[in-house]
Parts: sequence; C-alpha cells; structure tokens
Amino acid sequence: MFKLSNTVLIPILTLCSLSVSAQWAKVYTTAGDRSQEMEPSAVEATSVTANYTVDTSTKYQGVDGFGCAITYASCYNVMKMSETMREELLKRTFSPTDGYGVSYVRISIGCNDFSSGDYTLCDTQGPDDDLLQNFGLHSDEINYVIPMLKKIKALNPNLKIIASPWTPPLWMKTSNSWKGEELSSTYYSTYADYFVKFVQAFQAEGLDIYAVTHQNEPMNRGNSASCYMSWETAGDFISQALAPKFKAAGLTTKIYLWDHNYNYDNESGQTDYPYHAIQRMGTDFDGADLVAGAAWHNYVDNPETSYTEMTDIYNKTGKENLFTESSIGTWNNGDNLAGSLARDMRNNIILPMSAYCRGSIVWNFALDVNGKPYVSGGCNTCRGAISVAEDGSSYTCNSHYYDMAHASVSVKVGATNVATSGSMSDVTISSFLNPDGTVGVLIANTNSSAQTVNVACGSYTYSFAVPANGVVCAELGMSETDAKSDWVTLPSTTIYYDNTLTQWDTPYVFMWGSGNNATWPGAAMTLVHGNLWKYTTNGLYTGMVFNAGDGDATKGEDHTVTDSKIYANATADALGAPEDVTHTIYFDNSKAKWSQPYVYAWYSNATGTNASWPGVAMTRTSADSDIWKLAVPDFYDRLVVTNGLDGDDELKTDDQVLTDGATYTYVPVVTTDYYITGTLTGWVAPGSDGSYQMVQDEDGTIYYNVTYSSTNSTSDLNRFQINLKTSEETGWGTKYGISDTSGIGSSNSKPLPGPVTAVQLKVNGGDIYYASNLDGTYKTIFDPEAVTLTILDPDPEIIYVSGSFNDWKEPGQDGAVPLTYTDQGYYLGYVTLIGSGELCLYTGSGWSGLRYGLKASTSKFTDDNLAITLDSGVGDNQNVAYDLTEGLYRFTFNPTSQLLTIYRAFSSGINSISSDNVDTPVFYNLMGQRVERPTTGVYIRVVGTKVQKIVY
Repeated sequence: MFKLSNTVLIPILTLCSLSVSAQWAKVYTTAGDRSQEMEPSAVEATSVTANYTVDTSTKYQGVDGFGCAITYASCYNVMKMSETMREELLKRTFSPTDGYGVSYVRISIGCNDFSSGDYTLCDTQGPDDDLLQNFGLHSDEINYVIPMLKKIKALNPNLKIIASPWTPPLWMKTSNSWKGEELSSTYYSTYADYFVKFVQAFQAEGLDIYAVTHQNEPMNRGNSASCYMSWETAGDFISQALAPKFKAAGLTTKIYLWDHNYNYDNESGQTDYPYHAIQRMGTDFDGADLVAGAAWHNYVDNPETSYTEMTDIYNKTGKENLFTESSIGTWNNGDNLAGSLARDMRNNIILPMSAYCRGSIVWNFALDVNGKPYVSGGCNTCRGAISVAEDGSSYTCNSHYYDMAHASVSVKVGATNVATSGSMSDVTISSFLNPDGTVGVLIANTNSSAQTVNVACGSYTYSFAVPANGVVCAELGMSETDAKSDWVTLPSTTIYYDNTLTQWDTPYVFMWGSGNNATWPGAAMTLVHGNLWKYTTNGLYTGMVFNAGDGDATKGEDHTVTDSKIYANATADALGAPEDVTHTIYFDNSKAKWSQPYVYAWYSNATGTNASWPGVAMTRTSADSDIWKLAVPDFYDRLVVTNGLDGDDELKTDDQVLTDGATYTYVPVVTTDYYITGTLTGWVAPGSDGSYQMVQDEDGTIYYNVTYSSTNSTSDLNRFQINLKTSEETGWGTKYGISDTSGIGSSNSKPLPGPVTAVQLKVNGGDIYYASNLDGTYKTIFDPEAVTLTILDPDPEIIYVSGSFNDWKEPGQDGAVPLTYTDQGYYLGYVTLIGSGELCLYTGSGWSGLRYGLKASTSKFTDDNLAITLDSGVGDNQNVAYDLTEGLYRFTFNPTSQLLTIYRAFSSGINSISSDNVDTPVFYNLMGQRVERPTTGVYIRVVGTKVQKIVY
C-alpha cells in the first residue's frame, strides 16, 4: 500500500541521538514569486512542536537520483551560450561537489520530439546476412548529445543514463511509417541487436547506459515518431529477444517496462500493463534479472492522485518504479513559478518517491524561449527546465530546474526513503536517509501563503519557513560549520534604484526573462543608504520595471537588466555602477606629508545619510612611497582627500570628481602668506574680500589664477599688486612692485609681449599695472627668491611641426603634429621621422600664419640634442633640414627666445620612450603616444633601443 508520507534524513539511532550541543540543517529555499531562488541558509534545531516526524528506522526503496532529459534541442540551446555561461550552468547543475549534483539523465535511441529531424540509427535495411549493416550514430548524437554527456559525466562521474526509443527503424514495423504502427515479430531479434549496438556505441564513447525502456509511450500512436506496443508484444520482445541479447553481450543494462502514463492512456485491455507484461515473461529466460520494473509519465488529468497506480504495480510485481517524464508548457503554466513550482515538486518528485520510485526525471533540460527546436508534429507548447534566449545570451530557470536541484542537493544518490508522519494543509513532505547519516527532507507548500513547517528527527526539531507556492529542501543533522559551508548559489544579479526623484516609501522591482514573470508588483528593494536601494536575484532575468508596490499607477519605464548598475524611472538606461564595483584612486602625499590620508566619498545625486567622517584610510602603494591608494566604490562620484584628523586640525582637498586611476594632491597654503590685491575693486588689505591668497602646487610653485576681462577699462579694475604678509605681521606688510617698468607702462594700453611675461620686482616697489586688453584667466607665478613675477598667456599660439613624412601638411591635417604649450612657457611635442627629416614650425593659422625658419646655417645633428635659433616670419628659408635618422624625437620651442631644441628619443632624459625589456616591444603612434594594442595605421615599434616603422 501507499506509504503514509515520506520524508527525509538522519537515522534516529545514529546522528539524531549523538550527544552534541546543537544540530543544524543546510537549507535551500525557492519562492513562487522568485523572491528566493535556491536561497541557501542554515537552520538550528529548536524545541518547537513538530508538524511532521521522521522515522529513519522504517525504510523503503533506495534512491538512484534525479534529473532531466538531454535531447538534441537541450544541447543545441546550451551550446549557444558563451563558454563561461555554459560551464557555470553545467557545473552548478551536475557537480556533486561544486553544484546541486543532478545525477540522472534520459536520452533517446534515435530521434525524439526534440531532435533535428526524424531518424533512426539504421534507416536503411542491410542484406539478409547483416540487416544492421548500416547502423550508425546520427549527427545529433555525435555532435550534440555525446559531447554534452561527456561534459556532464566529467562533472559527475556517477551519472546514470537511461535511454528510450521513440520508434524502431521503419523497416522493422508493420507499416513503413514514423507514426504509430507496431514492431513486426519478424524483427524481434534484430531489434534487440539494435539495442545492443546502441549501448555498445555509447560504451565506446566512455558513456555507460545504466537502463533502457523498451518503448517511449507505447500507447501513443500520434507522436512525431512513435510505435504502438501492447503489453503482450512487450513481454514477448523483452523475454525472447532483448534481455537474452543483453545477457549474451555481457551487458548489465537494466530494462524498464511501460514508460507511459498512470492511466494507461485509457487503452482498452492495457490496464496494469507492466504487471501483465511481467507475468507474460515469467522468470525462466536469460536476462530475467535485468528486468527492473516500470517507468512512468504523469500526463493525466489528476497526477496528484493517479500516482497511486505506481504503488499498486509495485505491490503486484515487487519490482522497481522510476518516474521518467513530465513536461511543463503553456497548457499548465509551467514557466510561472507561482503556479508550477510547488505543484511540480509534489507531483513529479515527492509523491512518486512516496510510491516506491527510485528516481525522478523531467523532460527537456533546455529549450529556447519559444520552446524550440522541435520536430514537425512534436510538442510546440513545451518548455524546458531552463528557457534560453534565442541568441543564447541569457537563460531563466523554470519549475523543473528548481525541483530537480532541490531534490538532488539534499537527497544523495544511494539514500533510502524513510517514513514521515504528520500532516498540514497544502504541505507535502518526503524524507530520506542519506549515506552519510544526514536526513534529506523535501517540502512543497502549494498554499498561496507562507507556512512554517516543523520537522522532528529523533530528539531534534527543525523549523522551516516555506514561502507561498514555494519549496524547501534540507539536510538535517549537520554541524553548524557544515550547514553554513559550501553553499551552492545561482549566479547573482544585483540591481540598484535611485529613489531621488520618485521618493517612494519602498521601491519594488518586477522582473521577467525568457517568458518567466514574477508576481506583480515584484519584490521589495532594500535600502542601501540615502536614496539608493538594491535588490539581488539569481541573475537570469532580462527585463524589469520599478514601482511603488501599489499597482500600475506608479510603474516606471521598462529596463534591461544589467548587473551592478543604478536605474531610475526617468530613463531606460543604466545610470552607472554601484558601490560594490570599485575604482582605484591615488593620492600624492609628497607635499602634504600627512601621516595617514583618508578618502571621504559621496554620491552627488543622493540625499540622506552619508558615510562617517573622515572616511576610509588609504594605503601606501609601497613601503617608502609617497603615493597612496584606495579602491573607492563606483557608486560614489565625488570625494575629498583628508588628513584624517578631527576639528580645527582637519585639512582636506577641494571637492573632486571621482575618476578611476586618477592621482589627487593636496596643495598646501605657503608658510608665508602672499596676496594679490587690487585686481577687482581697488586696493584692499590682505585677507579682505577682493584680495587673493596665493597657493603652492606640488612643484613648490607659488601662484594664483587671476581672471581679467577686456571689458574693464579702468586701471583699478585691471591692475594688481603683489603684497607679502607674514603671519606675525599686521596691516599691509611687505609689498613687491616693479623694478624695471620699461615695456610695461602704467597705462591701460600695453598687451602682454608674448605667451609668457616675466617681470623683475623689488621690495616696496611701485604698483604693477597691466593693460585692459587682458582677457581670460592667467596663471600668475611669484618666485620670492628671484623676486620675479611670471604671467602665463591663457591662449598661446598653436605651433605645428610639419614635414615629418617628407610631405608638407597644413596645420591640423594628418601629418602635421601640434606641439603642446606648457606652464613653463615653451612648446613640447614628439615627432616620428621616417627617413631624413625636413621640418617647419608654424602657427595654427595655416601656411599664411607665422612661420619659424633658420636664422643662420647650422651644423648637422651630431649630439643627443641640438639647439637651433630660429627667426619668425622668414621667407623661403623656413625649413630646418638635417640628416635625422628614423625614429622618435622630442622637440621644444621657446617663442620668446625663438630657440628650437631637438632631442634624440633615447637620450638619458627621456627614458620613458624606450622599452624596458629588450624582448618586449613597445608601440608608439606618430604623435609619440604609447599605445597598448596597435590597430590599422603606422606605428613605431621599440624593442630596447631599436626603432622600426611598422604598418598595420
């Protein structure tokens, strides 16, 4: 008779009775609304009242495993994935050490509904003396099924494979038809040889066939490929041909009968098919010991009650049961976890295992989102355990995946089904004693509300929170360490929502992917800080929409799911990366000399609680380096670097934009206070509004950026005075004025004489005036030792070098190289010469602009550098011609002295241009910029000190 209830774990007289301080359970939970998907946790035993009690002393059948069908379609879809995604999926699914340990798969002998087409392994009959001469594996097996099985077996060496034919070769049937008809008795022996050849062909590939069924769905005459086989035919074929042929070939492959529905497809005279077939066989034939029992499908109206037929057949025959097929699809809402997850765990696994099944195998492992590929006439409404995007870029786990994963991870191969007593409304439970002494428990809750299920095992009781329409599996009787270690998890996706604009009390996210939707309005998100919320799921969704949890009225735009990105309803694009993605930033402490720099970061678009001041301590890049570093979460986009002290002693940089790889500095105020006064509103005292304190940069330069406008015409608005004031002094202190006013003047009429103006100052000198045509921001530098004021032009001329390819180019054209103006008052650039060099320097206004040429004839280039004095605006004599060799050169040009200096690329001062390794090439483009991976174009290849031109 049917077992009262069946469940899980731990032998009462072993682990359950050990004298230990605590017992734990390793738990996996999946909810119908996908808020939890194989979510791992650990549960400690308590003293609560039990709803169910496990009796490990009452044992039933053993467990061979749980799994799915590996069809051509499954392999085709999995092989579309990237190698990384495919390997992760297979390892997580099949590995018993690094995954859930799925251990039983079903394949077809020849074609099935989800093959590339209709075929058998011997479509053409051979001669009378060798009817199977043309036997051979099809491309579906060779290129898809066998490679996939090898990958799976490498992950799980104890993998069991059961194989079923959809049809014999057509020439063996009573009519040459793919659909229906029957196996001709003339070919019983030949068809048995066909089975033997199939098993041996897979053995040759290193794949043992653990079991076969004589025919898939023998009552189904209308399948794409099918064969009607009555129990009379099955009994005769197996006892007279198949089992003896297996025995004669030395095969130990099990043989299961039936492989069809509980209700015998309502075929008259075929009720109790396995029992009658076994009775017809008797026991006096070779290979009788290979006949294992009956295989079952559940395509009936009420599978939750019809499974008792398996118990009836078990009681009549005393042989094994095996659940070999169930499918999900559009007809049973199989890709909606809320309706299918707990239902399928109950109907496909828990109830069949309670009816003496040794395992449970569901149908396709993988189909695409449209249920493809399938053969003509096959199931076009089926779905796989996973649904794969058409391009293979993503996949979604359906109910069958979670059910076989739950069963496999907690109920080990070799376990024994044991008794479980108790009852709860809408809860189904089964228990198994594992080989290691733990107890595996499977729980399905088909109620639309969550329920707490308390399971007693020996003197311990475990309390499980089972979600609405959800399932839980657990291993009871573990130590705390074991219960919390080696959890298997689905690939994780964390998405973030910026609630700044919407200001919902709690944002929700509704997600979908590959036809699998969550339950509206989705899952509540978790507050990170400020206005940032997050939600973590299994990473298999492709689309989502955010809402306030109160219906369509607050629904935002549809988004494409991208891991670790921030979203907002104002845009359908991800805004950026969140806090768990980091950028490394650096701080040059050589000038600040802080004992410990800190970084305080924030997100400019969020409000609310900020991090604790002064932030996070940085670390040195090396033991004696002034460069410090810190990995800052990319969720932040602003930062300051501080000295980490509190109160008035705190020093910090200005607010900075967070840029990956950037180096920040603190520019300290000079010890002696220098002020520029009089620049805007007339003369003012140091420290007053309108006076500007100079600062010192990392090079020790004392400067202030002064802004002038040419619209101001009065001298008071455009003149400035350098005033020195020490911390001990009061009032104006020491003033610096012009030492030599020649060329400067005291009116508002003189422009700057060039891109850089240096003025000699004297202590307590007169006022310093500059003309009103100054327009822009000028870096004004004061050198207290040389008593010199230097003013840098904010908009210097653009100077180009041309002729580097023996082909004169206009300014801005490819081949005309711009030199960069520096704060030191000269132009700098790198030029690559191919062949002899012929150069011209000119401004950015084209050929009609200012040119610089030779002032006098000069000797050839012979040293590491050469200084040439040039004239501006020369006529035909504008070329600088030397027999420069091929390679990279550095040019500096000082427009004030009109001195051009050419440096060899490998002079001691420019080591960065050479390669550090004589065996490793370094590439530069023709602008002298280093490139990591050259693409199409002309490049300079440097190995050690050898330079050559490379064209890609």
